[in-house]
Amino acid sequence: MELTSPTEFALETVAAVQEYSILAARAIGGLFRRPRYFADIVYQADLIGFGSLPIVVLTGLFTGAVLALNSAHTLQRFGSLSLIGQLVSVGMVTELGPVLTGLMVAGRNSSGMASELGSMVVTEQIDAMRALGTDPMKKLVTPRVVATIFMLFFLTIISDLLGLIGGGIVSTIIFGIAPAFWLHHCHRGLLLRTLGARRDPRGGPGNHPGGGRVFSFHFAGGLLRDKILDGSFRLPLIAGSSHVFASHTGRRTN
Repeated sequence: MELTSPTEFALETVAAVQEYSILAARAIGGLFRRPRYFADIVYQADLIGFGSLPIVVLTGLFTGAVLALNSAHTLQRFGSLSLIGQLVSVGMVTELGPVLTGLMVAGRNSSGMASELGSMVVTEQIDAMRALGTDPMKKLVTPRVVATIFMLFFLTIISDLLGLIGGGIVSTIIFGIAPAFWLHHCHRGLLLRTLGARRDPRGGPGNHPGGGRVFSFHFAGGLLRDKILDGSFRLPLIAGSSHVFASHTGRRTN
């Protein structure tokens, strides 16, 4: 591994962040300028969304099942096995479902996109598009970005739903919890979380040999941004839910 000075490393990091920010801004901005390639967006949505559906379904189903199985033994020791529905529902909907769905979609599609666009650069297809007056950013990058964002919304819902189903199957078959009781506690956990939120006011295309490096950089960067944003949004929710729970407990005590 070649050693670099801290100054060069800092400059390379800033340059990479700058290039990625410009790429993201141009990709999103291309959606508001003509021509709009809706056919490419639909094609990429089918490729990314329906192509990622099997792995998202399996991940959500088994994550909910394993979460219920592992947490049930701890809750059973304290006589709180009935709270397993709230634990699985809040954990899947607010944390595990969106994060794991994003990771699965990124892991399945990012390397393919980087390799596809990189091979188009090597074979000079990008230069040919520019020569014909077509913006490669609007034609190639914008449809992929828009389709990924659009399909992630629905894939996350499916993952959350399958996670609840998986947790319900484990709780019903192994621990003997009635399905109606499970659904009631799932709804109660999500309702408490919603009340807490309401109460709180507050790659660009590279050459083909570098496709793996492009994928690794954007995959790790996406994971870091996902966790930072997730933590930023979860802190007000946790604070609001704690306030609601404390006020509810105080009223019951009085």
